[in-house]
Amino acid sequence: MNRREQQERDEELLRIYAGILFNAPTFQEGEPRECSFDFDNASYRAIKDEYSIEEIAGRGSDFARALRLTRHLARKLTHRGDYALSEEGRTVPFDALSLLRYSYGRPDCGVNCAAKSLILQACCLALGIFARRIGLYPASPYDFDNHIVCEIFDRRRKKWIMLDPTTGGYVSDGREPLSVLEMREKFAENEKISVVLPRQNPADIEVLAVRNHWANAYYAKNLFCIAVILGGEAGCVYLVPKGFDYNRREERYAAYMVEYAKSQGMDDETIASLEEWRKKAASEPVPLASVSLWSAKLN
Repeated sequence: MNRREQQERDEELLRIYAGILFNAPTFQEGEPRECSFDFDNASYRAIKDEYSIEEIAGRGSDFARALRLTRHLARKLTHRGDYALSEEGRTVPFDALSLLRYSYGRPDCGVNCAAKSLILQACCLALGIFARRIGLYPASPYDFDNHIVCEIFDRRRKKWIMLDPTTGGYVSDGREPLSVLEMREKFAENEKISVVLPRQNPADIEVLAVRNHWANAYYAKNLFCIAVILGGEAGCVYLVPKGFDYNRREERYAAYMVEYAKSQGMDDETIASLEEWRKKAASEPVPLASVSLWSAKLN
């Protein structure tokens, strides 16, 4: 497939995913919840000292500083999609400092988007920037490829903004950087928006919407259900479209993952953990979020 054929394919996929979002515009009712933000984690001093994040972030708005961190981390952290199922994924502690020490500047030690988003969140919180992790999930239970990003709260704009440490990008409509929920709404309405990658100008949104067709289709695919990781011991909550059975999707997805793991000859420990996940997905109701999580005004 040549470049032109790939572009046409991605643009067609974007239209399909946008149509799916258009037909699922509202969410099941959830209880109002709040995120917690740990600005005093004991590891933050080590992160500042070892990785010079204050100098990298520089000065400016919360968005400007967090974007510099995002783009720096995108360069320094190699991507490894199967990290969670790897031996390293089971042995390296899942905290930002441990993950940085394992993967930062080490191309042979890649991590996945879940680890990268945790690192970016910790770096932002260490600098006093409100940051939370957001899970993006497709409708299909047979799609392995979901995604986890960050949102930061920019106090100058008084809004949430999505930042992706995997691509080093954010999404814009040509005027403002967007939150995850704004991305979903604008994709559903077939509006001209695009990811803005490093060294790209958001004023060229028409050009970027064509140039970044692959990434835009990828985000649209994964915006069907949205999870907000609340912080602390509170777990996460989900925005689930009305009429959609998320537990059934998760059970089928987990069963599919079990079969995939067996076909790939993965170890018994991995398969057993996936089986436990499948049982949990079938029996535990998914905690529902409220869109009020995007309207909260933070100080």
